[in-house]
Amino acid sequence: MFLNIGCSSGGSNPVQTELNNQGDGTGGDGQISVTTDLTTPQDAEDIAREVEDSTGLFPWGLYEVTWDSASNQVVIVPLRTAETAFNILRFLQPPDGDKTCLGITVTDASQFISDGILGLDVSIKHPFTNSVLTGFDVMGVVIGHGSIISDQDPGVLYAGDENLLLLNADGYSRWMNPSEFTQSGLLGYTEGVLGTKDVEFTATINGYKYFAENITSTQTVEEYLALAPNVDNRGAFLPESIITRNYTLKFPMVGGSPEVRFQYAVLARWDRAKDLSGAPIPDPVIDDFPPEANIAEAVHAAVDPSGSTAYYIDDTNKGGDLILDIIIVDWQGELSPEGVVDQVSELVVEAPSGMITGGAASFSTMDLLGAQTSSGPTFSQMTLEIPDVSPSGPDEEILIIIRSSDPTDYDTGGSGGEFCITICSDEL
Repeated sequence: MFLNIGCSSGGSNPVQTELNNQGDGTGGDGQISVTTDLTTPQDAEDIAREVEDSTGLFPWGLYEVTWDSASNQVVIVPLRTAETAFNILRFLQPPDGDKTCLGITVTDASQFISDGILGLDVSIKHPFTNSVLTGFDVMGVVIGHGSIISDQDPGVLYAGDENLLLLNADGYSRWMNPSEFTQSGLLGYTEGVLGTKDVEFTATINGYKYFAENITSTQTVEEYLALAPNVDNRGAFLPESIITRNYTLKFPMVGGSPEVRFQYAVLARWDRAKDLSGAPIPDPVIDDFPPEANIAEAVHAAVDPSGSTAYYIDDTNKGGDLILDIIIVDWQGELSPEGVVDQVSELVVEAPSGMITGGAASFSTMDLLGAQTSSGPTFSQMTLEIPDVSPSGPDEEILIIIRSSDPTDYDTGGSGGEFCITICSDEL
């Protein structure tokens, strides 16, 4: 099955296609018509002015995805709202936007009916043509329900086994979740007129895949950033580029059938490229954009627990030490005297099972600096040890919370106070 989902439409009909066990789609042409041309420099300048005063987050689109088991149809709806205070969304969603910017291909549906597991290739096309609007650190976020509450941060609610899971997530983002980003406008989560009403997706952190120039569909972020040219590109997503990433989703089984209902947000970062006098650069290249064009918090973290001595035979024979090799990537690290570590106010390792005494282990900036084994302008590698753990079974999941030192909150338009975090998880 392949769907071309327009960023907008002159009508109000969602896109529908049928799904069979082989992952083929039939029914409907899978495309929403487009009308507006956004190729002029003036259009780009208008958009840039509207986004420039935001916190650097630049939403490219929001969609709802459902599957009707009775009709065997997958339905993808570009969400929109008339309440948006920033006109930028009119270029991405109905009624005025024009670019076909989201495509979904089912790559593996062999376990979909039996276990709810579905492989998808998601292709995102940059919705603009002018280099002024080059995106950075673009994330395709799968928004669903949560059932596990963090012991260390009660505001963090994430998916458990009974919820929709992104099995190959590059990380987890708190941005744009419906529970905390409640105000209208560019940075608010506003329910669309075409979407299912009152679903109230509850997860405050949601899995995402990372989209950047030259990344392959199945490449991990650590593999991608191991290549110097990709680091030099700073996670840029150039105008008119099309980038594809593979998602493996596990949907909850309800009444013996997979329940497919989630929302998909495309989030980019951006800041104005200016010359030394402060004047906007009309045709910027990647190096013209300031560090603020990239995500402020850590862009990625990779965890390797293979050095651990933790073991579980049975409830009376278990123990050992948790030893984690962690790599943190943060574009802002080159601006700090001590590099990436300076950008982290706290790193928390949490085990929902209670494997760690007290529920979690916390490491300060100084702790991380002392544990550092290698570093560069935009990365820090460290080995963290948590002694005398008590596993509850042969498989344990850990949650890593990386709290940013600057900024320290999301500036959601509310009272603030929430840490800006990068989150990853891993199984031991």
